[in-house]
Amino acid sequence: QDLNINIWSNKEEILYQDIFKAQADLKVKLTGLFASPHVEGILTLSQAELNWKDNNKDIPTDTSELLSKLINLKGDIDLEVKILDDFIAKTNDFNLKLVGGLKVQGALSAPELNGAFEVKQGYVSFLDKKFRVSAGKVIFVDSTGEDMILDIRAKAEIDDIDVFVSISGILAQPMITFSSSPALSESEIISLLMFNKNYAGLTEGEMETILKEEMINLIAQGLSIRFLNQIEDEIANSLGLDEFKIETIFKKEPDSDFAFFPGFALETLAFKVGKYFSENFYLSYSSP
Repeated sequence: QDLNINIWSNKEEILYQDIFKAQADLKVKLTGLFASPHVEGILTLSQAELNWKDNNKDIPTDTSELLSKLINLKGDIDLEVKILDDFIAKTNDFNLKLVGGLKVQGALSAPELNGAFEVKQGYVSFLDKKFRVSAGKVIFVDSTGEDMILDIRAKAEIDDIDVFVSISGILAQPMITFSSSPALSESEIISLLMFNKNYAGLTEGEMETILKEEMINLIAQGLSIRFLNQIEDEIANSLGLDEFKIETIFKKEPDSDFAFFPGFALETLAFKVGKYFSENFYLSYSSP
């Protein structure tokens, strides 16, 4: 039996658990045989937001796995997906605003994705440091999802040193490289990310002494960092900020009666705020 069916909808809300939501306009035409239809059309999304966190791990990221139960479904698809405004993608490690589009093509049981998203703004996180994205793309070439190609560059300023991170390759096995200005070795950059200080040029003895102090400091910070991480994002959202960061630094003080860690006292409580005012203008302030 031949099909010739037009399907359309306007401003329909798409909601999948707490993972994905969007407003959708759909224009689709079904032709061909009932047992093996051809699906062609345009899906236009606005106000789209993807929240992918650790507790979503039971949801597969590979579209072929998502559609494994439809393996016997015949037919093919040619669907263009357009993004009208910023597509917000969030995970535990990044928060990005994307623009672009893609096509869903091929067999209904195992479609492939082709297209690209450009990163307008956002950040990626490494070792509890937020790197602000300066340029980036997410590219789909005959992709099923996990083999999407990443090309992202981001920057963070630590101890008056600009640290750059480059993320490239496929999502399942990305290649991550670090560089800095002024130039440091990658091991020096890692220590800078971990301890917020540049240890280049120190002797072995000086390094050992400092690292012992820093490890004690990290242990003390660890007792409060869970609480701080929980409230940072909530404060940023409530104030309309893109970044809100709190830092605590402890020092040895034998007479201290600090409730969570006797023998240590809070030396510094610092904060940093930041906000995008346009695509290319980001304003930040930190104190002290």
